[in-house]
Amino acid sequence: MSIDIELEEQFARTSLKRSTLKRVLKFMLPYKAPIILSLVMELLYVGAEILPPHLIKMGIDKYLPDGNFNMIFILALIYLLSILTLWSIAYIQIKLVVKAGFSFLTDLRKALFHKLQELSLSYFDKTKEGRIISRIDRDVENLEEPLIWGPFSIVNSFFSILLVSYIMVNYSLKLSLATLAVLPPLLVATEIFRRKGLEAFRKVKEGLSIITAEYAESINGVRVIQAYAMEKQRIARFQGVNDLYIKQVLDVSRLQNTYLPITTALYGAAIAIILFYGAYLVSIKEIGIGVLTAFILYLGQFFGPIRWLSSLYSELLSASAALERIFLLLDTSPDIKDREGVTELPRIKGDVSFENVYFNYDREQEEPWTLADFNLLVRSGEQIAIVGPTGAGKTTIINLLSHFYEPQKGSIKIDGFNLQDISLSSLRKQLGIVLQDNFLFSGTVMDNLKYSRPDVADEEVIKAAKALGSHDIISGLSDGYNTKVSGRGEGLSLGEKQLICFTRIFLANPRILILDEATSAVDTITERIVQEAFNKLIAGRTSFIIAHRLSTIRNADRIIVIEKDDAGNGYLLEEGTHEELIRTDSKYASLYKDYIRAN
Repeated sequence: MSIDIELEEQFARTSLKRSTLKRVLKFMLPYKAPIILSLVMELLYVGAEILPPHLIKMGIDKYLPDGNFNMIFILALIYLLSILTLWSIAYIQIKLVVKAGFSFLTDLRKALFHKLQELSLSYFDKTKEGRIISRIDRDVENLEEPLIWGPFSIVNSFFSILLVSYIMVNYSLKLSLATLAVLPPLLVATEIFRRKGLEAFRKVKEGLSIITAEYAESINGVRVIQAYAMEKQRIARFQGVNDLYIKQVLDVSRLQNTYLPITTALYGAAIAIILFYGAYLVSIKEIGIGVLTAFILYLGQFFGPIRWLSSLYSELLSASAALERIFLLLDTSPDIKDREGVTELPRIKGDVSFENVYFNYDREQEEPWTLADFNLLVRSGEQIAIVGPTGAGKTTIINLLSHFYEPQKGSIKIDGFNLQDISLSSLRKQLGIVLQDNFLFSGTVMDNLKYSRPDVADEEVIKAAKALGSHDIISGLSDGYNTKVSGRGEGLSLGEKQLICFTRIFLANPRILILDEATSAVDTITERIVQEAFNKLIAGRTSFIIAHRLSTIRNADRIIVIEKDDAGNGYLLEEGTHEELIRTDSKYASLYKDYIRAN
């Protein structure tokens, strides 16, 4: 199941589903012992919290009239002991809950990160980076309060309301019935807030996700923005997105600032009713002053949990929207994954065949085809150069060979093995891919060189670099092989980054190489070294080379030209060696002549 990101933001119109709650509980299950212990301790907390008003009532009504200050002193000590008990329970709970709760959130983040590693490229093609980050960062963070502390607030509130109601009824049934006068409007306000609040919180989550996506896109595209002097337009675009988010936040704020004051006002009304009516009952000696005092204190403990639950409900609405988004991502299945019964690809020679391949990135649409009826047979060790206009399907060929996508029709085979019948890992471990945008990870140069073989000894890495001819360049960096790399390799020249990537692939020793513009835009200082390393890298390996610099592919065993027909279908127009194609009136000859004139 692959979900379009724009549809993903249009959340279902229902509240938190039971099935979603069950899935959350599965993540909490490994930490059930400290959570259950904390919930049991919450019951002790409720008991210690409810005791003080009753002590005050006993002191005023039972011992104060008799002047029994010894008992009043004992009651005061018990009161202090209950406060100390509350503090002790809270201290222990915090230690237990924080460790268990944040471990649960960490597990959820790990699950999301793991899912991102297995998703197909098609998901990332249509999903903005910022929206993905929003799920792992903001959505998980928004679960902290309602899911870590929420259960304890619910247990506390439920048992507090239950016990306080029992005590209040035992103190005075008449006062308790008077308190019920404010409950109907409270229930009506809660239901209205529930219905409107869920949709409002979903919109806030969506708006925040869009803002994060705008940040990520502008950061990644800052060079293009500045190159085209589009700063004002981007600012205006962001302002529009931000204005919409502000409106969504204000809608939520209005709901909260309407609902919460209503509960406060109803609490105040209940106090006023109890004060007036309770004073009357005291005057006719139906209840004592201690009962009235304790009743008012218990009234605070009755409405306090209701206000807590009101606040928690707001957070639960936000968490519900976050969970929907998180589980939508976790439920997204990769388009490309190992099928049942796949086999491990043995060490290959490197024969490759494309047989009647039809492919389109839009799986719902067949025509025009990005590649139509594409056939190509490549022998082990052969170097194939792929040229053609932008959008003709050059990169598509190597995407299909890497099994990042699957053809709708036809098959692709390596040494006779259909790619769909072999495991992805056994295939990709034998492929070496170098792209125009040479990606380096944060860490040291040595860390990056060992990326595919993390356990290899430093000496073997250096030996590979010397064999490839990149050792002197790498050693000349500020800290040699231990030079820190950050921000996609910022601070390194294009040539230095390419040499590091070439060495990384050389150390991996793949049988098939895929090089997409791998030697373009090289600085003049390292161009010769890069070209020599490139030649050593492809020697003896099956290689697929995409290059706009046609001078770099003259020595390829075969050059294939990809073109689009009048209907927009990509197809194999012609193939041959450089000399063969130049001698004929070919598309390649025309491209090469244009390239020579331009350079």
